[in-house]
Amino acid sequence: MDHQESVIGFYLGGGYIFLLLILYFLFFSRRRSGFIQFVKYIMVPFTVIGGGIVYFIGYQFIPGEHSVNRIITDVFLALFSTARLFILGNDLVEIHHYVEDNHAFMFWFSIIGASAAFISASIILNLFGKRLITRMRLYFDSSLENYIFFGINKASLSLAQDLKKRKPDRLVIFIDKLDKDEDPELYHKIKESGALIISSESIWESIQVEKEESIIKLHEDKNNSIGTELHQQINLRKLRLIRKVLNRQTHLFFLTEREESNVCMARSIINEIGTLKIKHSINIHIRTTTGELDDLLHENLPILSQQLVINWINRSEIAARQLVCKYNPIDWVEKDAEKALVKSDFNILILGFDQTGRSVLRKLVEYGQFPGSRFRAIIIDQDIQVKKGRFENNYPGILSNFEVSFHELQIGKSDFFELVKQYRGSLDYIVVCLGNDKTNLHTAVDLQQMLLKDTEKKIRIITQIKDNENYDNLFSTSKPVNISIFGREKDIFTESIIVRGEIERTARQIHEYYNSLKPEESKKQLWSGLSRIKQLSNISAADHIYTKLALTGLTVNDIRQITNEDEFVGYLGKERMENLAKGEHLRWNALYFTNSWSTWALNQIPEDEESNKNDIRKLHACLVSWDELSKVKERFKEDYYQYDYENVIHIYDLIQKGIYTEN
Repeated sequence: MDHQESVIGFYLGGGYIFLLLILYFLFFSRRRSGFIQFVKYIMVPFTVIGGGIVYFIGYQFIPGEHSVNRIITDVFLALFSTARLFILGNDLVEIHHYVEDNHAFMFWFSIIGASAAFISASIILNLFGKRLITRMRLYFDSSLENYIFFGINKASLSLAQDLKKRKPDRLVIFIDKLDKDEDPELYHKIKESGALIISSESIWESIQVEKEESIIKLHEDKNNSIGTELHQQINLRKLRLIRKVLNRQTHLFFLTEREESNVCMARSIINEIGTLKIKHSINIHIRTTTGELDDLLHENLPILSQQLVINWINRSEIAARQLVCKYNPIDWVEKDAEKALVKSDFNILILGFDQTGRSVLRKLVEYGQFPGSRFRAIIIDQDIQVKKGRFENNYPGILSNFEVSFHELQIGKSDFFELVKQYRGSLDYIVVCLGNDKTNLHTAVDLQQMLLKDTEKKIRIITQIKDNENYDNLFSTSKPVNISIFGREKDIFTESIIVRGEIERTARQIHEYYNSLKPEESKKQLWSGLSRIKQLSNISAADHIYTKLALTGLTVNDIRQITNEDEFVGYLGKERMENLAKGEHLRWNALYFTNSWSTWALNQIPEDEESNKNDIRKLHACLVSWDELSKVKERFKEDYYQYDYENVIHIYDLIQKGIYTEN
């Protein structure tokens, strides 16, 4: 009988294990977090049910009266012992004397006990093992740069993937549990990118881990309000990151979809580190939803250290930034490299004048100014009067200095197509940003089909696509009227668009050059002490080097072959040098106009006024044409022309020192 029981127990146990393996490989092995799901949905139920049955049988083996009361008691004892099995191991104190000779029972009891031990170990490892490993990796990390994301979403994932792709040895960290809308599906992709995820919670709070990361999920408050999140104490000491942040080049990102939450968390971090000894600059990137309020937010954010640099990120603005980065107007127009002139005017049509349309116009105004060329823009929107009024109030210098016409039309109607036909012979860019991917795409295709029939002129249609990632090879670029796309999350949340490290380093060098021209130390300013418009101006000047090189037909390698600065100036020649300086002045004017500044007319400036600008009113006397600048020079006894020339000449040093490269 003992042998027969042993054989039965062996086959039953083997069948149990085989069934579990089959279930795992058939339904769970290929799933994300498949092993954890297998444990939760297969092993835990089997172990609980099996443990209850085994213990009940064991208690029933004890001699005595098997009344109804005894059966009920044994059921509760079995449930209690099964629960203890997950914590304290097996419980045979009362029953093993009677069942130790039953091989089938003991075999099954061992199987259940081993399953319970395995489950308990899995829980412990999931709750604490991964975090311990992550902390150890952080402790021993020797990277030179930190990139820390406060909150998890598609935007931060896209940027993190690009950062790690460009330079795998960077330390990229995500702080989780900061946004109730965080998508758990993103966690797996973040880990695949090579980034680390650490919790913003205490050890006790960390027991309530995400569903995909745990076997047991405790109750979660679904009514968590944004007010609670904003008052959550987020600080680097609690996260044990304070030393790494203070001692390394660091970028902190607040990229959730809620502007107030981003600003609140950033303020908390700034207050914590602003008075500490910072060895390297700390760049703080804050995502906003209303670009027109960035200046106001900037003024109300405490800058407690000159090592702190605040960068404001607005989706519409960075989409426009990506547009000019990928489809720079200078690459489209016909150039005379011998004279550094553009041979034709630059004309654009913008469909839709919401936030993206406004940002695109501002960016194309800034990047579409060339010596020998005029900039013209046509704006179409079905609610143009209100939008024009607000735009004119915010950016009066654009409408008073550039040819911008507005038309209130509904996209797709016959009068809309008639208007496009009217301008078809002069258009260079058509930008479609109507707020909906499907509408944008259909409008772009309709325009392409119409223009291919009516004109042989090369026209670029650039349409905004926010979400879809399947259009990379959809459009042919060989047609005279081709369709391109901009604004996808994976394209705009990248290192070159958001961090802009190389361009900012070049901008800082440009600023240092201007500092060197000031004889008095008291008049020299650190980069962090500059106003926002001056920082933007230096960044714009650095970014515009590409345009200046394109105007001359020169490359970085060409300039590297030139022996010295005087030879560089001689190589350019008087005419090219003057046209490049004029182009620099056009760029500078456009940058100020697109940031709400206006011309301060000389007849409106008090006679005793020594400054050429009024920062509060955003007025500047130098915002005039190249020819009119001579009057401003005479009024303030300062050679403003020389600044434009020096910005061109300084390109030589920036390239020779490796500060500016082709990238």
